[in-house]
Amino acid sequence: MKFLIFILLTLAIELCSPYKVLVFNPAFGASHSNFLGKISDILIDAGHEVTMFIPVFVDGKKDLVGSKKVKNIVRLEQDPRIYQMQKEGATEELMRKKIWTMDSDISAMLGFVANFSKTAAYMSDFLFQQTELIENFRKEKFDLGISESLFVSAFALFDEIGIKSVINADSTLYMSGIKSALGEPAAIAYYPGLFSPIDDKMTFFGRVKNLMGYQFGMQFSTLKYVAEMKALPKSYKGPRDWQTQLDRVAFNFINSNQYIDYASPTLPKTVFVGGMQVNTKKSGKATLSKEWHDVLSQRKTNVLVSFGSNAFSSDMPDEFKKAFLEVFAAMPDTTFIWKYEEANATLASHLKNVKLTTWMPQNDILADDRLTLFVTHGRSW
Repeated sequence: MKFLIFILLTLAIELCSPYKVLVFNPAFGASHSNFLGKISDILIDAGHEVTMFIPVFVDGKKDLVGSKKVKNIVRLEQDPRIYQMQKEGATEELMRKKIWTMDSDISAMLGFVANFSKTAAYMSDFLFQQTELIENFRKEKFDLGISESLFVSAFALFDEIGIKSVINADSTLYMSGIKSALGEPAAIAYYPGLFSPIDDKMTFFGRVKNLMGYQFGMQFSTLKYVAEMKALPKSYKGPRDWQTQLDRVAFNFINSNQYIDYASPTLPKTVFVGGMQVNTKKSGKATLSKEWHDVLSQRKTNVLVSFGSNAFSSDMPDEFKKAFLEVFAAMPDTTFIWKYEEANATLASHLKNVKLTTWMPQNDILADDRLTLFVTHGRSW
């Protein structure tokens, strides 16, 4: 998989080495930063020169990089308007709590979409105010720009500084906006949208629900993209419709495994790269410290429970936590490693088979033969 990605990236920059690459990697979430960071590492290993641009969108994520190898990092501090909105609305804390019950509170999600669109527009406006930064980027004469379709202003920036070859690399599954912009069929009769509550075995009413989920995803993308494009300054001479910005990408990377994902119609420029971040024993990189080696050695079966960087176990409703603890207590011969984001938490202190941790070497634990089961959210690798 890594070899395939390397070949595609190399082809995208005309099979020559080294080339200058600008990676637009906004500080938004760990999984997003890690995905674009891994692509950056692959390019650096291939001998290319990578500059990572990190505009801060969420203040609590401002230290995210996602790469262990990028040396040339340019950060843009958060727009004061975004900081104020997120602080007043306690956006991060609210989303971490709401995410556990989102299906039962659509109105809260709609409010989030409206606020997200507004803050995305602020970022677009703030980004293009950085005339000195933009001019420095222009002078670098980058050969390739890489970002994900979370913010379409990234692609407008690439156009503004003269980058002709562009790759979209989404850390999620298919986003409705990019799929629509590329002209790929939505296939709502059998392909579940990103916000759909059902799988590919749909009744008539299931297809109606899937259509509603697809439309919600399109609304999420469209409102945000239109707001970003409207925020661009009059001096910007490039296309102002978001579909054109996204349609010009050379490749569209999707963080999913095509062989286990739902079947869907795709264009040749869409490439499935799911799994590229996973370390394995074959690569010689899956090693555990003595602490984690000892944890996995205590019992024959081991279960890892982790819900990523945005869904905190510590913010679960109490009834959810109680249900987990009851399951753990009912299986004393199994070790449960639970990512719980509250330091020195004591809610599982009565259970010897439970290890609470605010962090663990997740990829290395997943690569260990002693791990029996992984309980996580529904997001793709």
